[in-house]
Amino acid sequence: MADYAPDPDPLPVPPERADGEDGRIGDATPAGALTIDSPDGLNTDVTINEREDSPTLERAEQATFTRKLNMSWAEALTRIQYYGRGTPLVDLDGNNSVVISATIQHLKGEAATLEIVSVSTDFDPPPDKLEIVPVELGINILKFPRYFYAFNPTADQDGSFEKSIVLNQCVIRALQNYFENTTAAYRDALIFQLYFSLESPGTVSGQIATPDADVNIDLDTNTIIDVSLTGNYQTITPIPGTDLAKAAALEIIQKYWKNEETPYVVGYQLVWTSFYFLPQMLNPGGYTENPITESTPQLPDYLTNPDPDGTLDLPSDIFQWLAEYNPQCFSADGTPDGGVVFSCLRKADQQEYNLPLYKVDRTWLIAALGFWDAEFYGKQNRPATEYDYLPITPPIITTKTWTDSGISST
Repeated sequence: MADYAPDPDPLPVPPERADGEDGRIGDATPAGALTIDSPDGLNTDVTINEREDSPTLERAEQATFTRKLNMSWAEALTRIQYYGRGTPLVDLDGNNSVVISATIQHLKGEAATLEIVSVSTDFDPPPDKLEIVPVELGINILKFPRYFYAFNPTADQDGSFEKSIVLNQCVIRALQNYFENTTAAYRDALIFQLYFSLESPGTVSGQIATPDADVNIDLDTNTIIDVSLTGNYQTITPIPGTDLAKAAALEIIQKYWKNEETPYVVGYQLVWTSFYFLPQMLNPGGYTENPITESTPQLPDYLTNPDPDGTLDLPSDIFQWLAEYNPQCFSADGTPDGGVVFSCLRKADQQEYNLPLYKVDRTWLIAALGFWDAEFYGKQNRPATEYDYLPITPPIITTKTWTDSGISST
């Protein structure tokens, strides 16, 4: 803390004045001098009067009232004690406001002006605000939309999609093992195993006879380009899963080998800010919700509709061209004409009080569809019985054998 040298002849500290009274510095008013021409004739009081330029009303972000009153300095010192920040005010018509600030200013003689600034709490809250900020999601390559749908087929892709999802977990597990052991030998072994597991959904109980041969791998693309048959055979354990998932895994191995672990995928954080004169009920978030079509309260249309009058031939919200710009991430079918698809996570509301307003931030994180776990981020009830949890279907058991005449299945 800095040391301050005291003033040997200190100045009066407000609200005291350098007026020469009571031992203070300055020149005292001469006896008999006219200081205030007041109605009582005693020259010690001033009738409280509104100034000719008061009051004023400003309608900007809020309705702000400013009033100025003339009175004696002594009266101003007393009055200002009752007009602290936040003091509620009610006019004769029942309109409410609160004091934001109060100021007194000394005038000639012993007169003063009291200025009171207040804001209405009945109308004119500040307008809503909207902030949409790009957010790099930093997701693992397995969740990049190019591969995500291969590992998580929909009913449209495969009628037995529930079984397929279970089988594909084995492909994902094999990739995760590779991520933890990225040696060239392990990479080549996994490529070999995936390659010969194609057309073999299998389980760990199945086996595939494969040529006991040298496997030629293209080091530029990290893929098998040739298998030299020798007539001798060995068996490997197939990796269960759909061919689509295995093909995706073979490409992921190539990308991961090049250290492309977290491809760039952008999302958006949308923050809708509103202002109220009363505290609002809080939403804890943690579930999926589209802010444009599903939010409560509803996100105002004017914040996200680029063509409210329908005269510009534009979509009804600002996200509808995501699929055209980036079909791989935001299209329903992976093409520019597939229709935009994204998923939104409602985050917890944030509320802040700054007299006289309550500021509420409602936030959503918007990303390509598929990154919010339905069991974690749905609005369903918590499980009460064993049947309420996510079921799992046993995988298909298939054994495939490589022979000179081809592949046979059992």
